[in-house]
Amino acid sequence: MAEYTAVNALLRTRVQIGTNVDGRPILRSCSYNGVDPSVLADDLLAVAQAIGNVIQYPIVENQFSRTDLVI
Repeated sequence: MAEYTAVNALLRTRVQIGTNVDGRPILRSCSYNGVDPSVLADDLLAVAQAIGNVIQYPIVENQFSRTDLVI
């Protein structure tokens, strides 16, 4: 039977760096590689909030991506 094996994961935060002339948010992404693929959602959110406390712009979204092998 086939199964998944996690090989990599990353945290991507989206920050709002301002607004355009139409009032829409200008967003940028920051990626952090080397995240443990088995991390708990609460722990990942705590890390993202800690990052948010030390960067200049507010975080508007956090994404978690995991790469798996099928074996």
